[in-house]
Amino acid sequence: MSASVEAAPVTVRVQRRGAGRVKTALLVALVLLYPFHHVFGPLNVSAGDLVVAVVGVALLANFAARDIPFPYYVLPAFAMLTIIVASITLNTMVDETFFDLIRSPVETAKFLAAAMWMMASFWLLYDDFPHRIVVFCLAGITLATAFASLTVVENVFRHVPRPSGPFENPNIYGNYLLLNTFLVFGVSNLLTERAAVAHRRGLLLKYHTLAWPVVIPLLLLGALSTGSRGTLLGFCVGLPFALRWRWPRVTPRRIVFGILALFVLGGAVWWFLDQHPFVMVRLTRTFEGDGPNIDDRLALWRAAREAFYTHPLLGIGYGQFGAYAQHVQGLKPMVTHETYLAAAAELGIAGLLVFLWLLAVVMRDAWRIRIYPGSGLSRAGFAYVLATTVQGLTNNVDQFRALWLAFGIVAAMRVHAARRRAPPAVGLSASPDPGAWIIRGGAGGGR
Repeated sequence: MSASVEAAPVTVRVQRRGAGRVKTALLVALVLLYPFHHVFGPLNVSAGDLVVAVVGVALLANFAARDIPFPYYVLPAFAMLTIIVASITLNTMVDETFFDLIRSPVETAKFLAAAMWMMASFWLLYDDFPHRIVVFCLAGITLATAFASLTVVENVFRHVPRPSGPFENPNIYGNYLLLNTFLVFGVSNLLTERAAVAHRRGLLLKYHTLAWPVVIPLLLLGALSTGSRGTLLGFCVGLPFALRWRWPRVTPRRIVFGILALFVLGGAVWWFLDQHPFVMVRLTRTFEGDGPNIDDRLALWRAAREAFYTHPLLGIGYGQFGAYAQHVQGLKPMVTHETYLAAAAELGIAGLLVFLWLLAVVMRDAWRIRIYPGSGLSRAGFAYVLATTVQGLTNNVDQFRALWLAFGIVAAMRVHAARRRAPPAVGLSASPDPGAWIIRGGAGGGR
C-alpha cells in the first residue's frame, strides 16, 4: 500500500517532465519554422503555422478534460474579432459597388491565424517561463543572425536592392529581425543574471559575450539591408527602452569589452553605409519628399481618411480597402501601408480604439513587469511592441505573426511574475491580477 502511494507523485512528476519536453520541442520548432513563408494566392503561410495548428488541437483535447489558461490579452483580441464580424455583416447588407464578399472572410481568417500565435506562444511558455524563454531566444536569435548575414551578402555583394530573406515581404522580414534584435538585449540580461544567481560562468555567459560585438551588428546590418524605413524608425524609437541605463560596476575588463563592442558596432555600420546600399537611396528620397513611392503612399492615406469620414462607426469592411481604393478613389488596389488609418477605414472608430487598447495594455504590462532573473526581458518586450507600433505608421502590422508572438511572450511573463508574488493555487485564477484567464474545461463549465 505504501509503495503505491509513493509511486503516484513520482508518476505525476515523470508525466509533467515528459509534457514539458514536448512543449519545449514544439517551442523550438515554432521559432525555427516561423521565418519560412510561402504565398498561396491571398494567403501568406508560415511553416510555423503547422506547429500552431498542433497546439490548437492539443488545447482542444486538453479542454475536454481540464481547465485551460488563456493569455490576458484574449479579451481585446476577441473584441477586435467581434468588431470585424460586425463590420463585415453591416457592409454586406449595404449595396456598395466596391465590396468584395470573398476578401473579408479571407482577411478575417488571416487575423485569426495571427492571433493564434499569441495563444500558442503563451501556452508553450507560461508554465516554465524562465527555462523555455532562454531556449526560445537562443534558437530564434541564432537562426535570425544567420539569415541577417546572408541578407548583408545579398545586398552589398549581389546588389539585391531589398532582400527579404525567407519571407515574401522585406517589411515583415525587417520586423522579424527587429524582434530578434530586442530579444538579444533581454536574453543577454537574463543570462548574466542567471549565471550570477547560480554562481557559475559557462556557455551562457560566452553567448552573452558574443551579443554586442557579433550578434547585434549582424542583425542591425540585416535590418538596414531590407530597406524598410518603418523598421529603422521603430528600432530608433524602441532602442532607448531596451538598454539598461543603470551604470554597472566599472572594471578594466568591462571597459575594454565596452570599447571593443562600440568599435566593432560602429565600424560595421560605417562599412555598410560606405557601400552605398539601397536603404540610403530610399532615405534620401523620403527626406526630399520625392519619388513615386511617396506619392502613392500619400494618395492611399488620403483615401483611407476619406473612407473613415464616410464610414466612421464600423468602416468599409475588414480587408476592403484595396477594392475601395481602386473602385472609388481610382488608385492602385493596395493596402494603406499605415496600420491605424487602415483600422479606421476598415473598422471605423470602434476598431481603431480596440486595436489601440490591445497595444496599450500589452505595453503597459511589459513596462510594469519586473522579474528576476530576467529583468531585461520585460524591457525588451516593451521596446519591441513600441517599435512595431511605430513601424505601423508606414506598414500594416496588425497581422504580423511576430507581433502576436510577442503578445504571447508578455502574457506568459505576466503569469510568471504573478506566480512569484502569489501561491501557485492562486496564480491562474480568473482575476486580472494573477495574469491569465481560465476557461473551465470538462464538466467544469466556462468562466
